[in-house]
Parts: sequence; C-alpha cells; structure tokens
Amino acid sequence: MTAQPTVSVVIPYFDQPEFLRDAVESVIAQTYANVEIIVVDDCSPGVSAIQLLRGLRHPKLLVFKLESRKGSSVARNAGIVRSSGEYILTLDAADLLAPQYVSETVKYLLDSNDDGVCTAIRIFGGADAIVYPELEIPQILSRSTVCNTFIYKRSVFDAVEGYRENLDSDQERQFLLDALQKGFNFKQIKQPLYFRRENSASAEPSVLEDRYSALVQRNLNLYKQYLPQILSLQKVRVQELAVARVRLSRDLQRLSADDARLKRGLANVMSYYQDLEHDALRTEVTVGQL
Repeated sequence: MTAQPTVSVVIPYFDQPEFLRDAVESVIAQTYANVEIIVVDDCSPGVSAIQLLRGLRHPKLLVFKLESRKGSSVARNAGIVRSSGEYILTLDAADLLAPQYVSETVKYLLDSNDDGVCTAIRIFGGADAIVYPELEIPQILSRSTVCNTFIYKRSVFDAVEGYRENLDSDQERQFLLDALQKGFNFKQIKQPLYFRRENSASAEPSVLEDRYSALVQRNLNLYKQYLPQILSLQKVRVQELAVARVRLSRDLQRLSADDARLKRGLANVMSYYQDLEHDALRTEVTVGQL
C-alpha cells in the first residue's frame, strides 16, 4: 500500500486569540491522516499561541514563536521552511477547514497533473455566502476578488521563493500570480470546503479598491500584457451588471405591486370585520328593544 504524502498546514498567528484554537482543531479533525500542523506565533501580544493550544493532542503539532513581529508573509515562509510535507497549505488563524478538505484536495492532485488546487469559499461570521476564487491571470487582474488559500506542491514554493515579505496584504493572491507566471497550474474544486471568517474592515469597498490598485501597480507589466483580455472581461462584467440592474428594477416593481395588492387585501379584510362589528351592534340594539 502506497504511503500517504505528508501535508504541511502552516498557520501564522497574530492577535486573534479567540479564533486560533478552533482553526487548529479543524485541522486535527481532518479525515486525512498524514498531516503536520505548524503554528507560527508572529510575536503576538497578549496570550501566546503555546498558551492557547495547551492541552491539544496531535502527533505532528509544532508551535514556535518568532523573535519579533515580522508580518504574515515572513511567518508563512518560516513555517514552511520548518515543514516537511510534499504538499503545503497555509491557513489563516481566523479561518476553518471542512473535515474532508485535505483528503479531497490531495486526491485531486494525485489524480491530475496540476500543481495546486483550491476549493470554493464559504464566508461565515456575517453575511453567509459562497465565493469561487479566480485562478487565471486576466481574471485575477481584472477586479478585486477574494483569494482563497490553496494546497500546492512544495516545488511551487521553492520555484516562487516563498511569499513576498514586503507585503502587508494580498500575499496569497500575489503568490498565486507569481506561480502562474512560472507556468504552474492551479484548479478549483467547486465544493465550499474552506471557511473564511468575514472581516468587516477588510471587506470595506475602499479597502478592497486600495488593495486592487496596489496589486495592479506591483504587476503593471503583467497587467499591460493581458490588457485586451482584462478589458474584455470588464466589458462583460459591465454588461452583466446592466442586466442585473434591469432584473432588480423588475423585481422591485413586482414587489411594489405585490405590496399594493397586499394593502388592498388588508383593507378589504379590515372593512369586512368592521361591517361584522356594526352588524353585531345593530343586532344587540334590536334584541334590547324587544
């Protein structure tokens, strides 16, 4: 029987003590057996990762702390360097994995020639939604999108030379762009097996727009190279928005008409009961006169 390849799950941790244990427990609960878990404490203030995870039992759980605050990219890279798996998965400390995440993604990679795979994302902790991340260069550069974490071969990390350590955000999306430029292939499983906790601050339109602008500036030559495809995608998106606006207008008109009918119906019911009350009063008066 062929041994299962080792999957290294790296979790950078900084100042989210209420979520970290749940994230690690979601990895421990994986149906896939050969998983190592590496938690990198990015010199978080307050309660340390070691304190938060005390009592958890897993044969391949490693927790270590950086000497000073370095940022999530440095923490990711440090954890991956300490890892031993053939496949790598980074998990944000506030997020969760479905129990079958690793087994389903590893099965896909073993059965295909692709270098990495992600799943659909279920957003939770606010407005519940399912998001399907973009995995092609023109689509990634055409708009601000949610980027999922992904599981990938160690050779991808080695070729890209890790996550860019000068970035404060969008590290996963930039890593994906760097990998795609080197010819690696990524695909998507449509099942929502990754659970991303909604962050209202990072989801603000102005924040997303700033990140998208920074992404374009960092990859300006790539943006110019794919400009025709990007413009075509944006044109299609504008058309889709126009169609959606027409449908929304029709729905509002229908709801308005339904509301008017409801109000008329309610008025008829009220009038009916008022008539009944008047009839009852007249009956009482008549009986009293007899």
